Amino acid sequence: MSDRDELRREFVNETGWADIPDRLAEHYKNNEKTGEYFRVLKVHEYITKILLAVDPDLVPLQRWKNCRSMGQDCLNYISNLQQLNSMADEILESIAPFVSNSKDAAIAAGHAFSRYKSEVEKELNRLGALVKEALDELNPRIEDATKNLQKLEELKSEIEKFRTELFKGSEEEESIESKIRQTGDNIEKMHNRAKRYLEKLLGREKEDEKNDRFD
Repeated sequence: MSDRDELRREFVNETGWADIPDRLAEHYKNNEKTGEYFRVLKVHEYITKILLAVDPDLVPLQRWKNCRSMGQDCLNYISNLQQLNSMADEILESIAPFVSNSKDAAIAAGHAFSRYKSEVEKELNRLGALVKEALDELNPRIEDATKNLQKLEELKSEIEKFRTELFKGSEEEESIESKIRQTGDNIEKMHNRAKRYLEKLLGREKEDEKNDRFD
């Protein structure tokens, strides 16, 4: 195995470059994944496949060394997707002049797109599961809130009905307030009648006493 072939193997399989997908998945496991995230994975897949297809002897030795170094440095930018994409672009530009077979490039691009599509679908499925989980938790609360609202509406209706009965009444029936007022008036009238009747009785008793005194 030539030095160039050995450097290529190290870059693809042994440097930090090979760990990028797993490190990204771990770091952004619970975070929103943006277009920069998916692009890194697509470019990573393309570079890996194209490097495996290119003739290592057609690439200068220093280029392979630079690629190996940059591949290792990529792990320092897992949390900075923009910088990680920039470094991937540098690696891509470094080897692009030596990709002589358009068929190999097309195959590598196909692999890159498949990886991109797969990652996007996984993220959509993850977000879909989160939405479903949120809805499953929210729906019972909505149902409870709806029931409570119905109860409040019923209570409001009962209060309004009682208020009407108490203060307004209807064409068929007087209000409770009016009935209470009338009852009070009737009690007062009965009291006055009883008072007058008692006064008459007392007046007659005095008159009888007076007459008895003269008999």
